[in-house]
Amino acid sequence: MMVRLISIMLQIIINMKKLLIFISFIFLFTQCKEESVDPSLSRVEENYIKWKSFGIDSYSIIQTKECFCVDRGIKAIVVVRNDKIISVEDSTGVVQIPQERWQYFKTINQLFETAIDAQKKKPANFIIEYDDNYKFPTYLYVNPSSSVIDEEYAFVTSNFQPIK
Repeated sequence: MMVRLISIMLQIIINMKKLLIFISFIFLFTQCKEESVDPSLSRVEENYIKWKSFGIDSYSIIQTKECFCVDRGIKAIVVVRNDKIISVEDSTGVVQIPQERWQYFKTINQLFETAIDAQKKKPANFIIEYDDNYKFPTYLYVNPSSSVIDEEYAFVTSNFQPIK
């Protein structure tokens, strides 16, 4: 009986030793992860760099701006060539939005610049979500001040299609 008990205890000790070695390896590998990201960059700036690395300057997107402004809530097809908006129309592709109102829509670079600028001003609320593949903002919400009403805005961007 005593021999069996000692045998069981030895087996437990051996298994615990194996477990400790395994945990040690996991700890070492997770601690050795090389980080190449500049710590002074925000996540927005990191994703902006990733977006720019694709070199895409011509594309179409569907974009909605939520604000207390003209064209609020309109789902628009925005066409961008060489990082400039060249066309904005409703999502059915039927109604052209006049050029003087294109200012209410943003290119992807402008979305990033808007987000970076807003973040630097320390807004009351700031939410940003990114496309999994291209890392551009798919949702940007900014409320500059909790004490001022009707200054908040949001951009919802989807259906990204590069144009060659």
